[in-house]
Amino acid sequence: MSVASKLLGNGKDGPLGQRLLRTLSANKERFTGNEEDMLFLMSMVQSSDFQALMGVQQTLALKKQRAAEMAEEDMASPEAVTAEAGELLTEVSDMIFHSGVRRNSKEAKLLTILSSPHFHGVMAAHDKVARQEYSSSADWRTLVASTSAEPSNLGDGGDEADGKGDGTKTIRLQKIANQPLGATVKIRQTDKAVVVGRVLHGSLAHQSGMLHSGDEIMAINARNVSGLNVDQVVDLVKAAREFIDFRLKIQPADLAVSHAAEECRITVRAQFDYDPRSDNLNPCREAGMVFNRGELLTVVSQADPRWWQARRLDSRGHLLAGLIPGPLERQRREAIKKRKGEHRLSLEKPRRRSWGGARKRAKGYATTGRDDPDDAIDFASYEEVARMLPKHREPRPLILIGAAGVGCTQVQDYLVQTHRHLYGRVRPTSTMVMRGSVSSQYEHVSIRDMLDNIAQNKFVEYSRVGNHWFGTSLASITRVQRAGRTCVLHVVPKTLRAMRVAEIKPFVIFLAPPNLERLRAKLRYRDSQSIVRSHRLDEELSTMVAASAKMEKIYGHYFDLRMVHEEVEATVARIDDAMERVRTEENWVPADWVRNTSQKDSLID
Repeated sequence: MSVASKLLGNGKDGPLGQRLLRTLSANKERFTGNEEDMLFLMSMVQSSDFQALMGVQQTLALKKQRAAEMAEEDMASPEAVTAEAGELLTEVSDMIFHSGVRRNSKEAKLLTILSSPHFHGVMAAHDKVARQEYSSSADWRTLVASTSAEPSNLGDGGDEADGKGDGTKTIRLQKIANQPLGATVKIRQTDKAVVVGRVLHGSLAHQSGMLHSGDEIMAINARNVSGLNVDQVVDLVKAAREFIDFRLKIQPADLAVSHAAEECRITVRAQFDYDPRSDNLNPCREAGMVFNRGELLTVVSQADPRWWQARRLDSRGHLLAGLIPGPLERQRREAIKKRKGEHRLSLEKPRRRSWGGARKRAKGYATTGRDDPDDAIDFASYEEVARMLPKHREPRPLILIGAAGVGCTQVQDYLVQTHRHLYGRVRPTSTMVMRGSVSSQYEHVSIRDMLDNIAQNKFVEYSRVGNHWFGTSLASITRVQRAGRTCVLHVVPKTLRAMRVAEIKPFVIFLAPPNLERLRAKLRYRDSQSIVRSHRLDEELSTMVAASAKMEKIYGHYFDLRMVHEEVEATVARIDDAMERVRTEENWVPADWVRNTSQKDSLID
């Protein structure tokens, strides 16, 4: 065995440095050189530094040997635990956010890290490797940012400079199949420069962290884009094969810092229907998101006050956000629509004078004394919501809404009579002196007290009939709640705006009638009166269906649940099931309700 073989060995004869020292001592008589050189070599080998280096070398050799042995035993490549790390990251971020994160807390810092585009980029790269997506063929829209954004000549030639020293930088994006770029371009009107219009949250461009809204594009793949229109710029991007290089003008520091403040995360309930495919004013209809009234959306960017970016709350695994009109855009459109309507009415006014006077309001009706909510309903857009835990000691009141003739009062009576241990009703307040058994159903007060209480906003609704006042007080609702029962109310729709406050926290159910054909079929089976009577009933049904549709259109964004009411027993059973979920599960409610509840002080007994 040679000296070198003895020196390396297999590690069983002790540390490598000590074995080297023993080998030198055993072969000392074979040494033919200067004795001083031998002594120097022996002293160097005996030094602690040399012994430590030999220990490191031996450790590395052993690990390499073990790795080779393991590779021989198992030639299979390691498998990822999951290929949906990006989806898991989104779920964890949403859980932390909706748990009520306090500012500057550890949870808030963790959420900031998990929400950063670089962290999302790492997870996206992990999922691509886990799915073994190594193909270089892709559509032009499927781009991902590279790891470098330093000024350099990444192009394949041409007359473009490399960006060094001229206030520009070059970034490289690689095409990845079936993943959209998520960025738009536009021509700036002031100087006709090509700029990035917007970057969609969750897209590959956003995850790269290198492309931002407002970035000025100087060149694409070493081709100057000055003077090109939007279609020509898109064609340049389409022509790219595996990589695409953007040469960007470096932005001022203050503008670059502002990108960090563009993102937000709030959950809202949509209060209108929207389809970008039929919206000619949408700046990028392909990036728009379809949603219906009542859907929960997570808003992730309000950088553009007119066009927010959002995704559905239940969009599992779908990180790409879509464009939705912001409240500012909604108000602008409704204002234009209102001006057009006023202009049309002014043109039609001379022709309408012969049809009689103006529409008369119902006599003797008053609401809460606040502004008529109809003016605000036109601009209904989104309502910020948050999760609220149920409170068993204070059940949320139930409000039934429906057009005249639908049967709300009948449902209310049957619900309270058959479920007395769960539901109760209020004692209305009146200035009229009642007689007989009816008097116990009302709380009598003087007109002066009634007006004083109205002035102090102690009534959720009130009305005047002739010389007498009637109303529902907040105290009467609270008494039913403190008894552990759900207070069932049937109010007019105009009061919903005033009643949907943190002090009441109602759950609103809208009872809609069946369609007109269904009602007519039921009428034919039941009615045995004259043809004139049947015709009059048919007109009443048509009026009820139309009134219900109009009510839902105007006040539908206040409804928590919509039910088609046909049979009382079936409707009450469905209402009871819904209220059971309200009593036992987390509810999405207006965020102000949760904030106001958390800010209240608790009495220490």
